[in-house]
Amino acid sequence: MKKHIKLAKRGARSLLTNILLAGALISNVSYTPKHEFPEKYQKIKTNPNKTLERIDWNYKLPNKDYKNEKGNFYADSDTVLLARLVFGESRGSSLKTKISNAYTAVNRANDTIDWNGKDLREAILKPYQYSCFNKYDVNRKKLMNPVETDSSSWAESMKVAYGVLKGIYRDPTDGATHYHTKDISPYWSKNNRDLARNESLKDVDHHYYNPRKKEI
Repeated sequence: MKKHIKLAKRGARSLLTNILLAGALISNVSYTPKHEFPEKYQKIKTNPNKTLERIDWNYKLPNKDYKNEKGNFYADSDTVLLARLVFGESRGSSLKTKISNAYTAVNRANDTIDWNGKDLREAILKPYQYSCFNKYDVNRKKLMNPVETDSSSWAESMKVAYGVLKGIYRDPTDGATHYHTKDISPYWSKNNRDLARNESLKDVDHHYYNPRKKEI
């Protein structure tokens, strides 16, 4: 037989009242998940003409030393490394171009092709992938000390890198993995069986190339 603990009437009433009050308080509390950014700041949208609509959001550049005098870029965080790519490859270009260039590295890291790099770090730093990191490229020295070179461009490059990695900026290229400026025509861009030029991308000063869809 189960034994029940008996409470004095006054004590029972007091305990029951406290339980009911606690339940009422809990039922009035609603939990809202915390987002790092408000919903309206989550994306950069592309309209049917593939032009970028800028939805601004507050970004504060972390106060730290961004010098890398030895060129050991493997010591950088993913955000800083991607920002160096943006800074070295496109600091004089539009926001859309900066975002597009950054996404090519992300897309390479995710395309499961070992040659393009198994992760973001490899995709950026493998030899002869992005020219600004090449040993004798004129931009390499500039991205080693970006604040001294152009502090405002570095701040925007960091904002772009952070926004791309956090998903705040949508990929305007729809998956491009390669690009070049419009004033050159590299050998790999001609009759390439694996890459197709993205003809839908407007308002950028580069040509972008997407992986061709394989026929099943």
